[in-house]
Amino acid sequence: MAEVYYPYQETLQQLGFDYTYDKTLLDDLASFNLGSVKNWITSNSVSFMNKSAHFLSNHDEPRAVPKFSGVWYKSDAAALFTYTLPGMRFFWMWDEFGFSNKLDVHLRREATEPELTQVQSFYKQLLGIVTTHEVFRNGTWEFLSVNNDPSGALMAWSWYNDQEKILCVMNFSEYNEAGTIVVSNAEPVNGNDTIPVTDLLSGDVYYRSAEEMRTSGLQVVINSWYAQIFLYN
Repeated sequence: MAEVYYPYQETLQQLGFDYTYDKTLLDDLASFNLGSVKNWITSNSVSFMNKSAHFLSNHDEPRAVPKFSGVWYKSDAAALFTYTLPGMRFFWMWDEFGFSNKLDVHLRREATEPELTQVQSFYKQLLGIVTTHEVFRNGTWEFLSVNNDPSGALMAWSWYNDQEKILCVMNFSEYNEAGTIVVSNAEPVNGNDTIPVTDLLSGDVYYRSAEEMRTSGLQVVINSWYAQIFLYN
């Protein structure tokens, strides 16, 4: 893995490195620039993303919470965004505790601080999803359009293989947002057009028409700084 930054990542990948640091997406997220974030996703190939190491902090960077305006739920939202994309999920030590104090690489220690139970619960849930569902490692990834979203704040992508189909919808903004996403591979279950759509983050199960998902789309309402990760098979 190469600790390298724009514009040399793709060159090093082509020269044989398995992974290169993905700091461009991190910086775009930390500046809350959704246009740049969307451009990064749509302008890079899946092959490039697969060889990118995505992270929220490391030994040189500020910790995730202070990097995202000192607000733990914004850094959690960035984690949902970052770690459901193709590529290496690269976690810095104790991100999951919600710490703010930077580890000094010269002193090899940091000031003590309380752990944030909300962040711990969130990471336990997120890691459970991306590690237990094999599709996040060996599935096919596809970026999807979100319709009827006037603000343009929502972004969506799917993961699918022969066993699982998952839809991720991200709201990286201050306001609750709504939209519809056409899910072209939604299929009836046992001949029944009504299929269960399970939000893996909340555990809620919705029953939707597979035909409507393929045509008019799945309607979603996503809370601010949050996401829904749907299993729909």
